[in-house]
Amino acid sequence: MDLEYLKARTGQATLSARLEGGRKILLHSAYDPEREANEWAQTVEFGQNEVIVLFGCGLGYAPTALRDRLSRNNHLLILDPLATLLGMEEPEPFRTVLQDPRIQRVATLAELRTAYDKVENACWQRISLLRLPVYERIFPEELAQLVEWTARQANTLKMHRDTVFKSARLWQRNLFRNLVHVPHSGAVSSIFGSFKDKPAIIVSAGPSLTKNMNLLREAQDRALIIATGTAARLLSIEGIPYHLVMSVDPNPVNWTAHFAGVSHDKAVLVYDMVTTPEVVAAHHGPKAAFYSLPDCQWIDRFISRPIGILRTGGSVANIAFDLALRLEADPVILIGQDLAYSGGGLGNAPGTYADRWAHRIPSGWFDKEEEEIAELAKHNPSCAYLLQKGRVSVPGVDGKPIWTDRILYGFLTWFEETIRRLGGKPRVIDATEGGALISGTEVKPLKSVLAEDCPGSVIEEIERVCSRLASPIESNARG
Repeated sequence: MDLEYLKARTGQATLSARLEGGRKILLHSAYDPEREANEWAQTVEFGQNEVIVLFGCGLGYAPTALRDRLSRNNHLLILDPLATLLGMEEPEPFRTVLQDPRIQRVATLAELRTAYDKVENACWQRISLLRLPVYERIFPEELAQLVEWTARQANTLKMHRDTVFKSARLWQRNLFRNLVHVPHSGAVSSIFGSFKDKPAIIVSAGPSLTKNMNLLREAQDRALIIATGTAARLLSIEGIPYHLVMSVDPNPVNWTAHFAGVSHDKAVLVYDMVTTPEVVAAHHGPKAAFYSLPDCQWIDRFISRPIGILRTGGSVANIAFDLALRLEADPVILIGQDLAYSGGGLGNAPGTYADRWAHRIPSGWFDKEEEEIAELAKHNPSCAYLLQKGRVSVPGVDGKPIWTDRILYGFLTWFEETIRRLGGKPRVIDATEGGALISGTEVKPLKSVLAEDCPGSVIEEIERVCSRLASPIESNARG
């Protein structure tokens, strides 16, 4: 694209771009670019505690006009595909604007993601997308990608805020009830880096789990098997082995639905400090603690070694994935990770807690037209509950669209963003054999994964991990 610098009637600089086919288009007014930008800036709306993404910048008149409206809590991230072409040709006032620590300009969506990740407290701020009309016409594909990314971020932020507002008091109560177990628990930090370049399998309870979970019997000496609480219940009932079982959910239903009535004592319980206390108290096998909330780290001041923090994306599977990364496992293998309604309108495997109300859900109901679903939900509380989560169409592993909901979509985008940042190391293999496509993963049947990627025994490394987790913190306590 060729750019031509011109003078507006006011004497200010303006810019013309030559598009394919030779057509020219002005990026700013031919009369008064500054006035044009000021008038535009007065029409856009955003909150005083938001991250603002601006699509388009040109010579900087728009962000210069926006700057006076920014609060101390705002951050303005500018995505301009022309940034690398413009170089240092911007007017002097805009160069000053770019020195403002609240404002940053980038040229690509990848750079925008990196800039966003560095915004302090972004997880507590809403995100707004503003766009210059002329850039919508010049860069429609780049805008479409930006709109999709912004929508994903907004969904994730909403999910995060909803979780905090719903669970904050419960987290505090559970934390103090679980403190009594810390001296008798291991620390997850003790195993960071201890499974380097060895395979780990994360078992979730998506509808496809029953397709291949029996193959885990072959994997018990060839990979570290990390089961979410929902999946572990089913594995325990079926007598299928696993090495670690994760408990994260703070709600009482976590105990009644996933842990009560079954034994996980042969596995190490890896529990969040804010998880349901009944789960920790009832586990008679080895256990190890971690934090997913940074605010819990004050406990480390009173013990001899840090418990360890794991990143959360909202689901126990997200946290299990972060554990595998901190173990430095490679490859990391996902099964039962549908993240979609693969099971005729259900998001969980048969044999899990979902069975208690699955019979109330008509098969394939999520594939119906919206009007029909809404009518069905009027007379079916279970359908109404699922419908409240929203309906989102995403690509499936088979190349066809599949339905998910906003919550599962948030988990999906967390996986994709995390995998993108990894840059290909470690390899992440989706062996679910169904469900949503997780961008950045290798899609492969579990049988092939076991043959090709888990060829030999790693039992010594597995035993070392479990032994470290079973070593109580009190054995190293300060005297």
